[in-house]
Amino acid sequence: MAYLLTYPQANVPVALQQQLAPFQPVYYPLRQLTPRPLTAAEQRLIRTSECLVLTSPFGIQCYLQQLQSLNPTAALAVLSPKMAHRLRQAEVSVPIKVAPAAQQRQLYQYLRQQIPTQRVCWLQGDHHPTQPLPPAWHQVTIYTNQWPEKAQQQAQATFKSLQFQKVLVTSPLNLRRLLALKQALPNTFQTSTYYTLGPSTAVLGRQAGLTMVQPPVQQNVLAQMIQLMVAGCTSR
Repeated sequence: MAYLLTYPQANVPVALQQQLAPFQPVYYPLRQLTPRPLTAAEQRLIRTSECLVLTSPFGIQCYLQQLQSLNPTAALAVLSPKMAHRLRQAEVSVPIKVAPAAQQRQLYQYLRQQIPTQRVCWLQGDHHPTQPLPPAWHQVTIYTNQWPEKAQQQAQATFKSLQFQKVLVTSPLNLRRLLALKQALPNTFQTSTYYTLGPSTAVLGRQAGLTMVQPPVQQNVLAQMIQLMVAGCTSR
């Protein structure tokens, strides 16, 4: 039996990949991420912001490759020290605020306390949850997260001869796409245990009747869950 990780292999530290190697890991993000062109009004929001919020590795990629030049002096806010480290590795020198825990809700509450009146712009994907914003805050969709039928069929062809003992699923959206695969390939997921990076995915999985394992604490969640997968431990 193999392990499935719906997460890019390139984003998994080498040490964790080495721990997973004996378990036939399959890295298969259930998504196609594409930067989207911004309108003049959206670019203006970014240019005039005092803080830009990045909530995903792909958001950081879009910032470094396309958006940083729009406002190279704005402070940044991110979900985790790992994301901040990636920005520092790219020689980003502006101040970076890090959420107390790796959850968007925690980052939102932290920024509400720290900079409630500053001009803040959330740079996000098209499936980012909506939330009430202070008057000076805005949201700009900088990329799309799609899963077309052709991608679904390709995944089914890849998985049909496999059986997954453990599955790492990284978001509620990811889980909904995985449930469609599970319905099409019941034998592949017949004995699977599902590992999540946060409580919202765990709740959705349990509602669907799945055996879910979630992080004991919301710090270094990827490393936690991979180590739990390898060790066979559970924290239900």
